[in-house]
Amino acid sequence: MVIDLNVSDDGFEEEENENNFDGNECSLSEDVSVSDLESESDKSLRIENEDKLQVGAVYDSLDVIYILYTQYGILSGFSVRKGSNKKFDNSDILRLKVYLCSCEGYPDNKRSVGRIASYKKQVSRTNCKARLRVVREEDGPWRVSVFFKQHNHELVSPDQSYTLRSARHMSFAKKSVLDAFRAAGIQISRAYRFMEKEAGGRANVGFMKKDAYAHVNLMKKETKLENGDANALMKYLIGKGNTETHFYWNVQLDDDGRLINFFFRDTRSAVDYEIFGDVLSIDTTYRTNKYNLVCAPFVGINHHKNNVLFALAFLSDETTKSFEWLFNCFLESMNWKEPGIIFSDQCQALMNGIDFSFQTSCHRLCQWHINQNAPSHFGSLNGNAAFKKTWYYCMNGCETEGEFDSTWQTMITDYELSENRWFGNMYNLRKRWASVYTNDKFTAGLHATSRSEVTNKVLKDLCSATTSLHDFVMKYERLQHEWRLRETEEDTLCRGVPGQFIQNNNLLKHAARVYTRNVYKTFECEVAHSLNVKIIHHPYDFTADELVYGVSSCSASNGIRTVRFTRATRHATCSCRMWEAEGILCRHIVNILLLLNIDSLPEHFILKRWRKDAKNKILPNQRNMTEEGGQDSIANMVFVNHNMKTLYDLMLECKGDKICRDVINKFVGNCVKKIELLKSARPGVSGRHGSEGNSSGQGVFWDKFTNILRASDETWRSIQEVHSAAMVYRNRGEPHYAALAKLFHDKVFEYLDYEDESPCSDDSD
Repeated sequence: MVIDLNVSDDGFEEEENENNFDGNECSLSEDVSVSDLESESDKSLRIENEDKLQVGAVYDSLDVIYILYTQYGILSGFSVRKGSNKKFDNSDILRLKVYLCSCEGYPDNKRSVGRIASYKKQVSRTNCKARLRVVREEDGPWRVSVFFKQHNHELVSPDQSYTLRSARHMSFAKKSVLDAFRAAGIQISRAYRFMEKEAGGRANVGFMKKDAYAHVNLMKKETKLENGDANALMKYLIGKGNTETHFYWNVQLDDDGRLINFFFRDTRSAVDYEIFGDVLSIDTTYRTNKYNLVCAPFVGINHHKNNVLFALAFLSDETTKSFEWLFNCFLESMNWKEPGIIFSDQCQALMNGIDFSFQTSCHRLCQWHINQNAPSHFGSLNGNAAFKKTWYYCMNGCETEGEFDSTWQTMITDYELSENRWFGNMYNLRKRWASVYTNDKFTAGLHATSRSEVTNKVLKDLCSATTSLHDFVMKYERLQHEWRLRETEEDTLCRGVPGQFIQNNNLLKHAARVYTRNVYKTFECEVAHSLNVKIIHHPYDFTADELVYGVSSCSASNGIRTVRFTRATRHATCSCRMWEAEGILCRHIVNILLLLNIDSLPEHFILKRWRKDAKNKILPNQRNMTEEGGQDSIANMVFVNHNMKTLYDLMLECKGDKICRDVINKFVGNCVKKIELLKSARPGVSGRHGSEGNSSGQGVFWDKFTNILRASDETWRSIQEVHSAAMVYRNRGEPHYAALAKLFHDKVFEYLDYEDESPCSDDSD
């Protein structure tokens, strides 16, 4: 049916002729459009909207009309498309607007002439004449002039109406949810399933899965078009450098100004490297698929025996020159502090770069990579169990260099390998892979680049073949953030004492108080295995200062171990070298300690990097800095990094709590006052108090100020104990947290008020 108000549409003949329809074009009547599946509520709502759109209806806004017609279309089973419009003469103001059925018109086949399309869309245009036309006089309201309801195509049933284009709309909130899922590395299909379940069905989500993919692809395209991948990365690194004081980054460009290599590390990584930089693992076997760049993460081990990320780099090639540039950037970013030992894969260019850049570090090849590559050179010996046993014994079983040489020569002779070039090359590199040559070096128990390989696997799982360089860095930083959260959680769990399967053992009690949980578990296993250790040879003279024992483990096949114990210093060594390599006492030394009734770990056997308070301890070079007046630049870096880490964690923890922020602000203010007074009151330093030349007055004030600091340190330690307890209760979700938090708040302000009055008295001059 057509209802026309005979509104004059001069110059718009196309719209006027739309009323002259041929009845054959509309083969489906209005009755067919209403499905039998339509509920009574949907039917009543459809009729209500239809009544509101009858010819002559007046509205002030086009948006209201469009919403009403769209809702009517969804309830009826068709999608709405915006059609043509008409403006007033010499004006940009609309006077006529048409809304069409999405099936209006015919498909455009002109572009397909003369060529075969690889993909053809489904034909949906049937020249349907259903439409709504609204007009208005100048400065007047909008009135419905044409409302044609009949369609010449099948309408969608109510249970499938959510698939209509008009019914699909992605709100800003839902776009934000999708973006959050994508940033977390969750697949879009899984994110859509979550939203579908949360909404109570796909029909209630508001959009389809393909709309979600379209949104994500659009965001990627806009980012790439707006910035470009390399430009986006550069912009991000520059922004980080401006907001983070000690953030370090560097890039290398080719002659055409294109980015070929880049490296970066943040402030927290420098702090971690100062403490855990004794062991470094580098693996360059993973390449990003999109640009085929070499991914080179610098990985270490923290005090929980978990991975810690020091830096990330991407290289366009694996040449000696590129690796020299990379390691120079790494050392410069870490204030030229070299690691104790470096693990890497067997890449000659990488080995050359390490030899050139690291002067004092010990370089060791990954045994895992060697064993993966070795079978291709073993030939017929691959099935020889005796040969493989000898090979593995050369890798990790020998205890002296002489034993290694004799075992190797026997293997070469017995299996006629003297002409094998690969075995000759491996012998030349023996100091880089055989454990006997590095068993006196601390390796934290590593024999391979497995730490870097785990990192590469995680990064590979997070990223796809189409991940851009900028997105890769974002995912790396998210992984780094997750690992740091895990470290914080482990620190919290280590506040208590772990359970002990050997009760009332003083050695274990002491270890449980100082070691982190994971390190304690390793030491606890050694204590348990020490019960299987038997003393084969006793010392000849029990009164001597050095006692030499020959011990053997029931489960070991390495024969007799030699343990040397010095009475005066309580220092011990074992031929197995576990303490030197892992920083944890072996079962052989533990057995001797128990035999001699030593029920606590000697201080020199507690490696600082394995302690619970590893990040709170003052390192020796930090003490030297105090004694030397702060002239050592490395000591300065240690001081800055350690305290910056503490303040960094504290700021993150307190930023969401106004009371905590007030505490921090007041505490920092008092620290500034103390430092100013400290500098001015120190004898021999000119300043506000020292300029008068009264050295005796300065000495009195200095003594008074030192006493105040000493007393405040004791108070501050008690405050820290209350804070630690409060954090434990908060993490457990227990109600005691509120009471302890109040107590912490009261103690801090009491302490700060006390500090305000004491060091700033007027008679200090």
